[in-house]
Amino acid sequence: MSTDARPVSPQSAKQIPALAKAIVILISIIHCMMNVAREHCGFILKCIRSVLQIFRSQDSHSRLTDALINAVPTTLPTALQYLALQDHLDIYVACPKCHSIFKDLGATDLPTCPTVNLDGTLCDAELYIQRHRGSRTWSTPVRRFSHQPLESWLARLLNRPGVEDLLEAARPLLQEHCTDVWGASFLSNFPSDGQPSFFEAPVGELRLAFLVYHDFFNPYGNQIAGKKRSIGVVMMACLNLPPDVRYDIENIYFAAMIPGPKEPTLETINNYLKPIVDNLEEHYKSGVYINSTFKYPKGRKVRSVAPIQSMDIIASRAFGGLSGPSHTKFCSFCDAVLSRIDIFDLTQFNTRSMEQHRLHVQEWLSAQSLKERNAVWKEHGVRYSEFLRFEWWNALTGTTIAPMHWGKNVIEKQVRENMGCSVTAPTGIPSSRPLSRPISELELEWGKLALAHSSADELSKSKLPEPLVRFLCMQRGIFEAGLNVSRLLNDLNEWRKNNHILASDGSPTSPDRNGAVQLAKTHYYLSKARKSASVLKSNSTVESLQQLCLKLKIPLTKKEKKPELEQLLLDATKNVSIPNVRESENVGQNVAVLGHDVVEQVKLDMKETQFPSFLKRPPINFATVDHGKIGAEEYKSLAMVSLPITLIRLWGCLGANPAYRERLDHFLHLSVAIRILAYQTIMAHDINLFEYHYTQYLLGLKTLYPFSSIVPVQHLGLHIPYFLHALGPSSRYSENTPEMIIGILEDISTNHKIGELEQTLHREMIMAANLRSLMRNTPLPMELDQFRNVVEKFLGNRYPTSVTASRWQTSHSGGAVVLDADTYASLAGWCQHNHKKLFGRNLYLCSQIRLGNLIYQPYHIASANGYIGFRQQDSSVIRGRIETIFQEPSANPPRIAIVVRAFKSLSAEDARLDPYLHHPIVGKPRFGFVKLYYNAVEDDQAHIIEPADILSHLVVTNYHDSTGGITASCIVVMDLDLKHAVHN
Repeated sequence: MSTDARPVSPQSAKQIPALAKAIVILISIIHCMMNVAREHCGFILKCIRSVLQIFRSQDSHSRLTDALINAVPTTLPTALQYLALQDHLDIYVACPKCHSIFKDLGATDLPTCPTVNLDGTLCDAELYIQRHRGSRTWSTPVRRFSHQPLESWLARLLNRPGVEDLLEAARPLLQEHCTDVWGASFLSNFPSDGQPSFFEAPVGELRLAFLVYHDFFNPYGNQIAGKKRSIGVVMMACLNLPPDVRYDIENIYFAAMIPGPKEPTLETINNYLKPIVDNLEEHYKSGVYINSTFKYPKGRKVRSVAPIQSMDIIASRAFGGLSGPSHTKFCSFCDAVLSRIDIFDLTQFNTRSMEQHRLHVQEWLSAQSLKERNAVWKEHGVRYSEFLRFEWWNALTGTTIAPMHWGKNVIEKQVRENMGCSVTAPTGIPSSRPLSRPISELELEWGKLALAHSSADELSKSKLPEPLVRFLCMQRGIFEAGLNVSRLLNDLNEWRKNNHILASDGSPTSPDRNGAVQLAKTHYYLSKARKSASVLKSNSTVESLQQLCLKLKIPLTKKEKKPELEQLLLDATKNVSIPNVRESENVGQNVAVLGHDVVEQVKLDMKETQFPSFLKRPPINFATVDHGKIGAEEYKSLAMVSLPITLIRLWGCLGANPAYRERLDHFLHLSVAIRILAYQTIMAHDINLFEYHYTQYLLGLKTLYPFSSIVPVQHLGLHIPYFLHALGPSSRYSENTPEMIIGILEDISTNHKIGELEQTLHREMIMAANLRSLMRNTPLPMELDQFRNVVEKFLGNRYPTSVTASRWQTSHSGGAVVLDADTYASLAGWCQHNHKKLFGRNLYLCSQIRLGNLIYQPYHIASANGYIGFRQQDSSVIRGRIETIFQEPSANPPRIAIVVRAFKSLSAEDARLDPYLHHPIVGKPRFGFVKLYYNAVEDDQAHIIEPADILSHLVVTNYHDSTGGITASCIVVMDLDLKHAVHN
């Protein structure tokens, strides 16, 4: 045994009779997954035991004995102990005010929080609350924080059969066609260049890598109206596990639950991170020794790291000690600031470094007061994070741009805000947007004179009102949406230089020699002084007031002082109405690029579109509030499939309006970037294409959607190529599964008491995962086979899990059928031509075949899963529909033959009218994944293929030919090949 690693012993289940085991499993499911309370479960157990005793007393031949009946527990804790479902949790008392945590010493020893902040203020919040039941009174913590030590989870994981072989097989090996994080650069170079690889371990020692996920959620879900509460979860996935099982619920390490009812603010998240990092630090430096594993009964040493984090931007910045998207320094990768957010050339920014980051963190730590600390935060946007204790941890690049959240946010921004998706507004190109308030003619006159006669420095200091500055920019075609006034004034100065209003030194070519700018300013603030006379006093001079009196023909004695001049002007203009700029100049038409008529066409196509089962179908009413919240996968399908199919049909054909065609091409740049991000295998060429198309999308925003702001999530997409190079396909570190698990947590029934429900959720989720593992990985007595099948079906519906992708699985009903002579002759001929063993004549007709989560079926059974792209040997890709699936009954693994008929290709004349085929982005010139076919299959030839020949599913929908030029009915066929994609 290793002397430097702490020994850890795994739990073991109690050996009990098969009947008792079935009952214990049942009651565990009733409690953990049906959310039945403990006392009610105890009642059920007592009733079961009583029923068994009644049965035995009435049947003298029963094999039930007292020992068998007494093996059935009568309390839930005993039942859970029999199965060893409960893992150890470290429980801390959490301060409800400052989020400090403490070991539970009891209300007598630690009644209030002793934490003192940087300014010397004592927290002193009550840590315990008194509970009463009858005459009994006791104290309980107001808030609890629970942490499951990693070694507790590992001891259970490593005692599953086969798991250690899977973990040991994961080793860094750079791949040209990268399929996982282990084939990319980050883990290959971990902990850093020039150092020995962490994953080169002595014989028998296990080295593991984890991905960390953290987020907050409402534990009440939609169960209790009006309550807005938030609790946090920290979970990890072991990257050593293969991708197809990595995110199954039984393989997720539920590290901690952070108490509510509100999220901790800024650095207080560190209080909860400390126990987690303490634990991870031990696992990294010295490791732990699991006393017994399935493969090593005498034990083995395990060291672990958690170098990668994948979570939404708010959670990730809090975790890493970085400022969020609303901070001036919104980007964690480069020194871009909000005032330059519309610059999409990364060479214009410097990459942030960890050396500089650690210096700023030290400055934050060294601050002597909260005010000093806040000043550091405001200037640099950094603070301390517990993860900085690891010398290899990179706060800037260690947290991915979470692909699921990023994709949802950027698509939603484009579809809803930029393109204005609407079921009421007519389709059109907005010409302008409403300002925050009307602009008066006097205000506009001041702005025009300031542009004409002020120096660059004078304009920068002019204090022109923000709405006026934005209006001036819009009039001159200067992008202004979302940018601050300081930046806009600089842009106006650049415009003035380009138009020779300013000389190269910033001086005006037409100086203001008569005070016209100040006069216009004074006149504008005179019109505002009716509501507040002080604005005229602070925005005028004696000279400008005198000039204004002369302009308005107000008699003067030339002895008036400033207050008198102000009053004269106020009295003379109190009934004068100042008109605003014409409505047509400051309000755009109420139109949308995705207006109601376009949305109706999208809905028409969506109703007829066949989506394969693995792809989430977007809601038909996506453009209204009726759909509720649209999920990330639904947005992805909308951007990848539904919108391209319809918009190319409407705006991609010959004669389409050039303004809409330009916006179509712009959207398709984003669509293919989202598609590349969904690839299961990725190459350097794919990453370059993502970078190109996403950059083209960004570059078109200011021209095509000048009234929509640029937001941080759009800038962050420029840094995604780094993660694709470093970590491989984004699907391998996406947040999809953790988000699904949060949905499960929201469904668990609790007592709704913040401070108690967090620990309940933590324990129940761990037990549910352990129970799922027990049913999948633990041998049960043969007499429980039928019981296992029933339970497995229930668990599979409640907790979806990955179906192993290592072999094809088939489904069929009834026995084998005898093939007719013609069919068998074709099958035999195919076998001979391909030098394969002949099939027998008696074959199963399969209703489906499955590899992992991909399902293929004959089109007459499920057309959506029956459309495929395939390739035989060195042939080009053929697209068609599955007619029949044969399986040889005796073969193991199953021998499968699939009969496919190809879609009929368009004639050369009709193909010229195919808007998909000829589109320069998605058509044959570039990606070539969508085109038209006739709505028919080739009758004279059927293809016989094997499952390995299948490349992809297809999306198929009817084509509505608005030109009437194509000679026959057509279908749109979009290839969903996200693994074997080849393009220019």
